[in-house]
Amino acid sequence: MVGKAQSWRRRGGFGKSGSFAAHFGFPDSVQEGAAAGPSNPLRNSFISAGRAASLHPAAHVAPRRFNRQTVPTMPQVIQSLNCFHVFFVAAVGFIFGWLWYSPLMFNKAWVAEMQSSSQAPANLKGRMGQATAVAFLFTLLSTFGLAVLINWHHTASALKGAEFGAFVGAVVVGSRMLNSSVWENRSPRLLRINLGHEIVLFALQGALLGCWR
Repeated sequence: MVGKAQSWRRRGGFGKSGSFAAHFGFPDSVQEGAAAGPSNPLRNSFISAGRAASLHPAAHVAPRRFNRQTVPTMPQVIQSLNCFHVFFVAAVGFIFGWLWYSPLMFNKAWVAEMQSSSQAPANLKGRMGQATAVAFLFTLLSTFGLAVLINWHHTASALKGAEFGAFVGAVVVGSRMLNSSVWENRSPRLLRINLGHEIVLFALQGALLGCWR
């Protein structure tokens, strides 16, 4: 091993200088200290650049600089969105809404709770197409908002996207629905159906948007 080390040093070692200090850019004072007697603390030791500078003032070492990630502005985030992804996720969410309020799930309970309301489904007869188009536009708008938040938050997985979406649906949307229910006197059963739809919807859409980011 000693013979190999000597042969390696004769071939150049750490370059033309053949020394550790010169190879990594330390001044001559550090090189001389490393070659000095046993009393020198730099002799035959691997120390940090900051420690070398404190022991030898002439050995100036430039401080390390870190590149801070710049936070994008709202227009930049919006421009980076994929319009097809947003539209597709909105369509999936709209179809999920039809399934949630269909006879397969909560249609019977939802209609029963809405019978005493002026917003009963029976009042939509004759303008169901218009109501469907407006409802899809609102779904598209909410999906767009969720996509902006997920993209801004750098959420890049289905699980993280679902967590983010469920949080938005429960805390942001859900709290506003609870506030409205205080004044609109909605039944707790109707509130649970609508609130559950929003939470699951945003979780589903968040998972899809997180996968595609």
